[in-house]
Amino acid sequence: MTTYQSNQATAHAFANKISNFGKNSNGSLNFRENIIYSYSTPMAEFVAENTILFNIEKYSVTTSTHQSIIRDALPYYYDIIEIPYNNSHSSNNLSQLQNYSWVFESFENSLIFFFKKLQKAKSKKDDYLQEIEIIKANIQKYYNLFASQIDKRKLTKTIKNILDNQFSNEALQHIEAQRAKAEKLKIKRDEAKRKKQIQQAITDFFSHKSNSIPCQKIYLRFSKSKQWVETSHRAKVPLKIALGLFDLAQKSKKSQKKLNISAMSSEQRQIHDFTLDKIDEKGNATVGCHFLEFSEMKRLYNEFLRLKQS
Repeated sequence: MTTYQSNQATAHAFANKISNFGKNSNGSLNFRENIIYSYSTPMAEFVAENTILFNIEKYSVTTSTHQSIIRDALPYYYDIIEIPYNNSHSSNNLSQLQNYSWVFESFENSLIFFFKKLQKAKSKKDDYLQEIEIIKANIQKYYNLFASQIDKRKLTKTIKNILDNQFSNEALQHIEAQRAKAEKLKIKRDEAKRKKQIQQAITDFFSHKSNSIPCQKIYLRFSKSKQWVETSHRAKVPLKIALGLFDLAQKSKKSQKKLNISAMSSEQRQIHDFTLDKIDEKGNATVGCHFLEFSEMKRLYNEFLRLKQS
């Protein structure tokens, strides 16, 4: 592999096919046959004699510098197809023919991005319209280049319309609205799923099938031996100490005054392995990093009374 003394020289060697393998002095910019990389991210790829796929995603300062240097090194007569490459697909090339659907998805995302800019723009509207037309042209170029390897039937309606010259910028508004609706529906479904999972975790916690619940609120239960009070955050204190804490919380709630912590000794504030930091006027207690709602302490206390009577 040839080592070149500068980024410019490395990019020039790749762009003009001076050698098949090359790198700069520290290897951060390197090329292997038809692809040049910034570190391990593909930045440009020859896919035909004078046709290049060029990565236009935004990156760190160093990679963005490499990106500009490579672009400047490409001869003016090359046909350059700009690709909104996505690193999450973890591919070492830009053509992505084994998963071309994400390329079109990225194109579509770029269209929506510039359409949103266009909607909000007070100036530069012509610039955003031009960007949209460039993306549409790149979609057409990409498809023409790999048409024999792409199943057009699997493409989205948006991409098909662009390829068939039946797409207008007004259609982007409809696409954006559909996406926003789909995103809201997804959030709603995810929230419903999360609530269902938490409800199951609560059931498992109280039946002693699990020892925690993945939510902020702390739930309380008796240990199997009934000698301890356990929390859904995997903490526990002896029942006698827990009853003492509830007594303090009940007094604060009844008087509607915060507990005067400063008047208590360190021993009085000790709640087994934890320290009582606060009891507010509503009876809620803060013990270390645990916030115990009065209503949950009261619920468990009522359960204690029922057990005591039985």
